[in-house]
Amino acid sequence: MDKADLDFVSEVIPTTNFTSSGYQSNEAGIFSCKANVEGPYNSSAGLTQGQSISMVFALGGGGSSFTITFRVANMRISTAASNAVARFSASLESNGTFTVTF
Repeated sequence: MDKADLDFVSEVIPTTNFTSSGYQSNEAGIFSCKANVEGPYNSSAGLTQGQSISMVFALGGGGSSFTITFRVANMRISTAASNAVARFSASLESNGTFTVTF
């Protein structure tokens, strides 16, 4: 894998009512992470749709890292006619708890 895009999401639950004095209020709901990953295809990696995988991500050179367990939602394998190197891409959705601190 040579590229990963991670989207961290918190569902926002509205709690605004007549005591909110005209201002919106809300609470955090379900936390999730969606990832799109890609890189050179390697058939020996054994990645399949529906598979549960844990991935470790390192943040820069500071030594910070975090682990997230994902479910493989979909996969794609492609190659250009002029390039013999096949590439894969996959969409992943978090499964379970995770903590990310920036």
